Amino acid sequence: QSALLENADIHVEGIPFRLDREGLAGDFTLVFEGIVVARATKRSVLTSTFDVVLGDPAPDDDDVPPRYVMKRAGLSSNRFEVLTVSGDPVGTIRRTSLWTRKARVDLPATIPLGVRVFMLWLAVLMWRRSNRGS
Repeated sequence: QSALLENADIHVEGIPFRLDREGLAGDFTLVFEGIVVARATKRSVLTSTFDVVLGDPAPDDDDVPPRYVMKRAGLSSNRFEVLTVSGDPVGTIRRTSLWTRKARVDLPATIPLGVRVFMLWLAVLMWRRSNRGS
């Protein structure tokens, strides 16, 4: 059942995207028309820290795409911090209450809206896993 929850088709401002997981332990991707727009690699099965890369450059590509680190603020925290790879704060994603499904996303408009929704999806997946105790 969890594999089904880790895939979704969404529309952001009328644009269709696919939220996907590559296999059972692979990367999470945001896909538009078959092209990976963003990729999130979970650093460890034991943590809720992701390396998020915008775009999907070829290994020999010299252009460095924007990269972020998204990590849970604490072991049982309902807040994720989004940082630059050098550790500078970019924004947060947090549940507004333990008793509701509402969340607040405070990320800059310099991150495309589809990618901000992708990051929210990652946070929701981690919250669900925490609630299930897995």
